[in-house]
Amino acid sequence: MKNLLLFLVAVLLFSKETIHAQDLYFGGAAPSISITRAFKNHLDINFLAVSKTRLGNYDIKQVEYRSQVLELYSQLLLSFKINAHWQFGGGYGFQRNNPFDDNWRNENRLVQQVSFIVPGKGLRFYSRFRFEERWFIFPAASSSFGTRARYQAGLIKKINKSNVYWQINDELYAITSGPKNSFLSENWIYTGIGFPIRSLGHWETGFGYNSVVRNINKDLLNLLLLQVSWSYIFPSAKMKTMHPVMHSRHF
Repeated sequence: MKNLLLFLVAVLLFSKETIHAQDLYFGGAAPSISITRAFKNHLDINFLAVSKTRLGNYDIKQVEYRSQVLELYSQLLLSFKINAHWQFGGGYGFQRNNPFDDNWRNENRLVQQVSFIVPGKGLRFYSRFRFEERWFIFPAASSSFGTRARYQAGLIKKINKSNVYWQINDELYAITSGPKNSFLSENWIYTGIGFPIRSLGHWETGFGYNSVVRNINKDLLNLLLLQVSWSYIFPSAKMKTMHPVMHSRHF
């Protein structure tokens, strides 16, 4: 609980620091697919694919913002469960910003993370600290390197005996080295409902609010995102004992 309070204070400081008149607000969608292979000895490997898209066309102060895919991200993560409370993981991610435009940016990423879970009957608290090494490639500029730290805290509440659940989480991003517009660079709040689809995996849908510092003046790009995700765990019997959100560990 102490960690959660400290995190909420950091979110408030982030919001206070980035209140400016040039903020932008758009609607969008963020679909994702997660596939996990579970092994013995608490080991698993997860593949994740996510996209973030701005929907609709906007004309703001004589600048046109069209509907477009903003990000494509894929990740392969190996995780090890130490006990009921602690999990460690590491892997590789690739992201492409503005993938179909001339001003694209490619990013190769190494990921290390540790998660702490407080299990309970019908309710669990989880938190995750992640550190990333990031290599950037641009179409008309030299490549660069940077690092980023992320902290996420959330709650999962089981709603009924059919394993329907409600989830809420918040993640704060900090640029620890390399190119940046702000040290506290991004915040992502999400809440949604998930449920199993018999032996076909799990489906989850909800809304996220993603705020990104978009320039050195600390103006924000704000996206209200419809988030939909499908996840599957091999072997299928594991889906009855492993929570899809906790197991894939990527939200």
